[in-house]
Amino acid sequence: MTKRDPRERRVQVLHAVVERYLATRQPVGSAAVARSLSAHAVKASPATIRNDMAELEDAGYLEQPHTSAGRVPTVRAYRLLVDHVVSVMPLSPPQRAAIVSFLGGQPSMEDTLRMAARLLARITGQIAMVSSPSFTHATLRRFEIVPLSSSVFLLIIITSTGRVEQRTIVTAQAPTAQEAANLSERVNALGQGRPVSHLADIVTSLRHQQPDDTALQSFSASVASALSGLDDAVRSDSLYMAGTARLTKSSGVTREEISSLLDALEEQVVMMRLLSSVSRLGTRTGVGVAIGEETHLRSLMHSSVVSSAYTAAPEGWSQAGDVPADAASPVDRDSAVPASDAGDPTDSELCAPHHRANAPTA
Repeated sequence: MTKRDPRERRVQVLHAVVERYLATRQPVGSAAVARSLSAHAVKASPATIRNDMAELEDAGYLEQPHTSAGRVPTVRAYRLLVDHVVSVMPLSPPQRAAIVSFLGGQPSMEDTLRMAARLLARITGQIAMVSSPSFTHATLRRFEIVPLSSSVFLLIIITSTGRVEQRTIVTAQAPTAQEAANLSERVNALGQGRPVSHLADIVTSLRHQQPDDTALQSFSASVASALSGLDDAVRSDSLYMAGTARLTKSSGVTREEISSLLDALEEQVVMMRLLSSVSRLGTRTGVGVAIGEETHLRSLMHSSVVSSAYTAAPEGWSQAGDVPADAASPVDRDSAVPASDAGDPTDSELCAPHHRANAPTA
């Protein structure tokens, strides 16, 4: 580093302060910064480092809690490093293969997402959350009506995101098995590729095409009524969480900070909205980061949220090479790197809230 690169040197100084502060949770002095820079073969005199730290403080990147203390980084410092210094590291092939092996063979999507949250928490050492695929952008892949008895029928809705919803209806006027199968096929013919929220309207339009006072018309009305409840599923997407026990083992985190973070995590709807909004910030890397006050939540003032949307891999294709697509789809959900997909995003997110001092991912 030469004196002709003062801005680059100041970024190095700032990075050293952040790394030291995250490791010790104590204000950082110029001597500690000098040792860190020296370890990275960066030559700068103590006077130069002190001047750089003073200028960084004047610019709002550092602050001095006490006159005799060193400096601590501000949210602006973390934002600079996240946007211009820190990079997202892609997973290596062995890491991808290990994740596929860990998540493969789960009996249901719910089990896969639950295990994905645990794996993400283990990899990051932070609290991890994974939201289920949302119905907001989901389209119909397959609709089935399955007779369970002479008066009980099971409705099965499979979406483009791989999510499966089931509804049970009981009707006094039951159609024949063939009539129910024909209704299923007509709904699939009209509804495949359309938003699942349109299913109730599709069945209602088909109902009006039936002769009056028939069992099939009454049954179609019951089906439409049951499908209208799919809108509730949009508002009740599941959030899978893991790693909260790590908070009690974190050094330098106060009881008040732990309590505040746990309060925030209990607000599932609020957290899901936050994940969605943060993931949209990642236009450059696909990974969005909200630091402290950027979350606009008082309970997360001492935390950061790292979030990324994931997508389902196209049928028969795998992100991890020669791996079945159904096992490969969760891989990129946990890599902090978004999957590339020709389809629309599921609007589902993964995130890891980082506690204390708005610490960003490095």
